[in-house]
Amino acid sequence: MDTTLPNSPELPPIRTLLRDSWSTLRTSLSQLFILTVISFVVTAAVIGAVAAVGLTILLSSGLMSAGVIQDSTALPIMVTVTCITFLVLLALLAIFNIAIGNAQILVIDAHKDPSSLTTLIKGGYRVAVPMLLTGLLGGLLIIGGFFVFIVPAWLFMFLFSFSAYAVVLDGYGPIPALRRSIALVSSHFWSVFTRIVLLYVIYFFVSYLFPKVLGLVSGDFNLLVQGLSFVADVVLGWYMLAYTLTLYKQIRATSGNEQGSLKWLVLTALIGWGLIVLLSIGMFRFVQSDVFKKYSEDFTESIRKNIQQEDKNFQAPELDFYNTEIPSETPSFPTSESI
Repeated sequence: MDTTLPNSPELPPIRTLLRDSWSTLRTSLSQLFILTVISFVVTAAVIGAVAAVGLTILLSSGLMSAGVIQDSTALPIMVTVTCITFLVLLALLAIFNIAIGNAQILVIDAHKDPSSLTTLIKGGYRVAVPMLLTGLLGGLLIIGGFFVFIVPAWLFMFLFSFSAYAVVLDGYGPIPALRRSIALVSSHFWSVFTRIVLLYVIYFFVSYLFPKVLGLVSGDFNLLVQGLSFVADVVLGWYMLAYTLTLYKQIRATSGNEQGSLKWLVLTALIGWGLIVLLSIGMFRFVQSDVFKKYSEDFTESIRKNIQQEDKNFQAPELDFYNTEIPSETPSFPTSESI
C-alpha cells in the first residue's frame, strides 16, 4: 500500500515508514537474494582468477631463479600484462557491482510490479557510470570536509543520503543528483535526521548488540550465532535500502523540483583539500630534512643495538674444552677381583 502523501508539507509518521519499508522488503526479498548471490559469485570468480594469475607469475619467477626457464624477458611482460588485466578487471568489477546495486534499487522501487532480473540489471547498467561519478564527486567533497574538523564530513554524508536514488530513479546527473539530495534533506532536515538516526539505532541493535548478548547466553552455539548474525546483517542491509528508498519517496512527494546549493560545501571541501596539500608538502619537506634523517639513523641504530642485546641474552653458554679442568681423580671401575 502506498502511504506517501502527495502535496503534503508533512512526512508520514515513523511507524508508517517502518511498516511500508518492511512490506516493500517482503515483496522484493527473492529478487534481492538472487542479485546478492550473483554479485558474490562474480566477485569471488574475478578474485580467484586474479589470484591464479598471480600464483602463476610467482611460480614462473621461481622457475626462472632455479634456471628451469631460461627466457628472462618473459617475466616482465607477464607482470605488465597481469597488472593491466588486474586493473581492467577491477574497473569492470566495480561497474558490475554498482549496476547490481542499482538493480536492487529498481527492485525495491518496482516491488508492486516486478520486472525480470535481466531488465533490472540492464537498467542498473544504464546508470552505472553516472552513479560512479556521483560517488566520486561526493567522496571528494566528504574527504575535503573531513579535514575541516571532521564534522562537515558527517554533515555532507547526511545531505547526500538520497543522491543515489536521484540518479537511479529520476535520471539526474552527478551534480544535479547531489543538489537534489541536499534540497530534499534540507526541506525536512530534523524529520529526516530523526528517521536516519532511528535506522542506525536499529542497525546497532540487530547487527552488534543482539549477537553479543546471544553469544553470552549461548556460548556453546557460537558458530550458529555467527551464522545467524551474518544472515541478519544481509537482511538488515536490504531493509536499510528499502527504508531509505521509502523515505526518499515520501520526501519527494511533499516537495517540488527544488535544487540545493553546493557552493558552501565546495568551499569547505576546497579548504580541506588545501589543508591536505599543505600537510603533504610539510610532511615531504620534513622527511627530506636533516632532523628526520638524524632521527631515522638514531632510531635504526637503537633497534640494531636492542636486537644485538636480545641475541646476547638468549645465547647459550659455550663450553671451552681446552680450559676446562678435568678432575685428577677419576672414579675406579669395579674389577673381577673386587667383585
